[in-house]
Amino acid sequence: MRLGILEIHGIGEEKRRGFSAKRIALINKYSGKTFHILESHWGYITENQSDVVLNNRFPKEPLSPFKRASFKAREFGLSFLSDTFQYEKGSRKRIQAHVLKDLECLLAHCDKVLLFGHSLGALIAYDLIRYLRPSLKERIAGLLTTGSPIPYFRYENIKDIKMPWLNIWEYSDFISMPTNRSFCDDYEWKDRKLFIGKTVATHRRYRGSKKLAKLIVKYFKLGE
Repeated sequence: MRLGILEIHGIGEEKRRGFSAKRIALINKYSGKTFHILESHWGYITENQSDVVLNNRFPKEPLSPFKRASFKAREFGLSFLSDTFQYEKGSRKRIQAHVLKDLECLLAHCDKVLLFGHSLGALIAYDLIRYLRPSLKERIAGLLTTGSPIPYFRYENIKDIKMPWLNIWEYSDFISMPTNRSFCDDYEWKDRKLFIGKTVATHRRYRGSKKLAKLIVKYFKLGE
């Protein structure tokens, strides 16, 4: 069976092309295989003036570690709030249509696809699965989410996901949350807390985590 992986990015630096390169290399390394992996770049849809202003105003001169961290935290917070608001209140259909097109493109070359969403991308992947037509949904191998805010926005609908789902979260990541496992007795769900740091940058550290890559390979049996 030819398995593909569709990666759906989050906000901030995740919007850049090649955001998943390190994670892809680790997955291929630990599985002993090379998977057809496609990055779905929806960020152009929510580009806004606040992003432009922040990028233009970031000082070029050297900053102290504290000032740089403070600016980055502010930039991240504004970007997350802006993208999430736009997705929830106006851009959802356009973003979903873009990701669906990427999924169909990947399925043209693969038998099944694993959906991988990080941060806001996790919410996008979750919504996509809920409304996929049956002929496409049966070709989804599973859902993988990291740094996911899904329970904040879709708590009452979590039980709608009836397929293998691995949700990775971390206490120090203020955006991520575990799912309510009371719903998952009949389905292959698993919440996994993964220690990857204790700083405000924890949310960005999933992509380079060797622990995460090994867990993905094991849970979805990518090495078989």
